[in-house]
Amino acid sequence: VLINPDPKAHLKNLKPMPETHAIVDKCMECGFCEPHCVSEGLTLSPRQRIVIAREISRLEESKEDPERLAAIRKDVTYQLDETCATDGLCALACPVYIDTGKFVKEWRANELNSGNKKVAAYIGSHMAGTTAILRVGLKMVSFFHSILGTNIMTALSNGFHFITFGKVPKWIPEMPKGANKINTK
Repeated sequence: VLINPDPKAHLKNLKPMPETHAIVDKCMECGFCEPHCVSEGLTLSPRQRIVIAREISRLEESKEDPERLAAIRKDVTYQLDETCATDGLCALACPVYIDTGKFVKEWRANELNSGNKKVAAYIGSHMAGTTAILRVGLKMVSFFHSILGTNIMTALSNGFHFITFGKVPKWIPEMPKGANKINTK
């Protein structure tokens, strides 16, 4: 046992736990969630996602290191958002039942700008038309593949992917053909 002569030692050098979101604010960073996370080891565990979110909140509040905040914000899309399965398995082992997946879903919703929200709402409310367009698009891609062949199709796909700065996904030979419309009547 170490005896400390400082009567206020229990109040000093505490780890900062800034508030970031009601879902994860009660996290004590114990790490019990980590073995249940499907992306732990690939990118971040649920505990690490919470730590990053807290650091972003702290830096936004304090405005002390804008360069560091920008660097974290740049990397956070992949590390915190895109690799989270949002399946809620982390909550199974959490002693305070924190569902980091639910937090990441809300993070995603908050990160979307209003233009993207409008597009997503429109697509969601016009799903029949959206699937029809995608079905026709996949059939057209399959048709061009049958005419041009795999090598030319791959080269064209890589070119479109490059000139659109990654907005158009790369084509691969395993891409499915457009399915026929299901008759529900």
